Amino acid sequence: MRRLSVNRIGYCPISMMSGSLSVGARASTALAALVGAGSIAIAVAGAAPAGFELVFDGKHQPLASSANGLGHAGPFTSSTPFCSAGTAEDQRVLAGQKVTSVRVYTCDDGSGTATLRMENIPFEHVVGGAGTWEVTGGTGSYAKLRGNGSWKTLAVVGNEASVTSLTFRTRLQGTAAIDETAPSATFSRATAKKLARPKGAYMVTVAFVARDSANEGASYRLKAKVGTRTLASQAGRTALQAEVAPLTVRPPSGARTLQLELTATDEVGNARTVKRSLKLPA
Repeated sequence: MRRLSVNRIGYCPISMMSGSLSVGARASTALAALVGAGSIAIAVAGAAPAGFELVFDGKHQPLASSANGLGHAGPFTSSTPFCSAGTAEDQRVLAGQKVTSVRVYTCDDGSGTATLRMENIPFEHVVGGAGTWEVTGGTGSYAKLRGNGSWKTLAVVGNEASVTSLTFRTRLQGTAAIDETAPSATFSRATAKKLARPKGAYMVTVAFVARDSANEGASYRLKAKVGTRTLASQAGRTALQAEVAPLTVRPPSGARTLQLELTATDEVGNARTVKRSLKLPA
């Protein structure tokens, strides 16, 4: 067997696999058949951590919106809160630093769909390839589905000289929930104190509360801005009590007001941003 080289395989998204290949027995049978036929086969699978998991068995199919005219498609199986099985295919491929696809996962039972943003997909048919995913929409029972995480390629089968012959398995892991409620975010107080040094600098102290809909803490990012310019920022995760964040800022000459911007984000990506103006002492 030869290891597939990233440099020798360009981006080529997927075609629907023949039959109803899926995770477990169906996918394993198809992959085993290809291996038995003398194709290249490499498989790496670690222990799956607790949490959301979706396994996708992909191939290439024509896709007009892709730079090379190909997209990824094939069957999947999933854990809750999504449906147990279905088929997925790329709808669009977005160019950028990390080529990203917009992929729709359609449930076999007719319960709905989920649209995921899949990052770094040129490596989806390379063993050890990895990237991130995020739910960007849904229909039916999954209209309120939210989630995010990472993906990794577990197996690749086929002739590396012909990308359209490749069959691969990708595992998505992370967090997901039927939850569209953004966390709460509130400022408790904010003060600014002029510093002797450095000249023109201020110490800004901000107290705030950020918590998700389950009455738990949330991730946050706090910014101190003048116009569109960010002077200082701080990020972390809150507990249920008020957080106190000290920021040292040096606003442009003549600026007399800061804009404080607080964004709270829960584990599945729901976010809320609140703002508050703070007058600087003379």
